[in-house]
Amino acid sequence: VAGTSGKALLEGGSDDEGSSTEAHGRAIIEVLGREKRNEVLAALYMVRADVSLSVRQAALHVWKTIVANTPKTLREIMPVLMDTLIASLAS
Repeated sequence: VAGTSGKALLEGGSDDEGSSTEAHGRAIIEVLGREKRNEVLAALYMVRADVSLSVRQAALHVWKTIVANTPKTLREIMPVLMDTLIASLAS
């Protein structure tokens, strides 16, 4: 994952498809563990809706750089994402 810039030109992909590969995803899980990785990705996904344009753009760039398949990743992190959202709304 180190050295990945996210500047690769991708043709025919959606806005959420990035330059990551499944190998990058496995490397992140190996280093962080699945639970911490899900927490980080859930927070990153939430920040994609920040009120600040620069924060949204940076979050989207990071998301595209490290996530290979957005729908699959969202299915994996959905329980953590919902828990985080509910806890944030409750506080």
